Amino acid sequence: MAIEAKDQNLSNQAQELEAKMLELKLVNQELNERLKDLKQRAPEAFYCPITQDIMQDPVVAADGHTYERVALEVWLINHNTSPMTNQPLPHKNLTPSHTLKSMIREFIDNQNK
Repeated sequence: MAIEAKDQNLSNQAQELEAKMLELKLVNQELNERLKDLKQRAPEAFYCPITQDIMQDPVVAADGHTYERVALEVWLINHNTSPMTNQPLPHKNLTPSHTLKSMIREFIDNQNK
């Protein structure tokens, strides 16, 4: 019974994260279209190595790399390893990257002017 409840909880969590990923994809499609029109590309550091999209909520994982929060949370449901190195992660704690998030927001705001 406890295992079934845990499996159901993970399934619900995965569905919620997938919905968030879809929402982020739509936001990024719009942003990428605007950048394409301006013949501009965001700095490489703004792109998530998992999604290849500009991050909206960047977080740093135990491997020291920065990822889109939702993409990394989806990854961590089924993995205990780094998406970049495939090495085991010592923990699954995520640290918000406030500075990078501010830089991305500023870049996006400047594109909207």
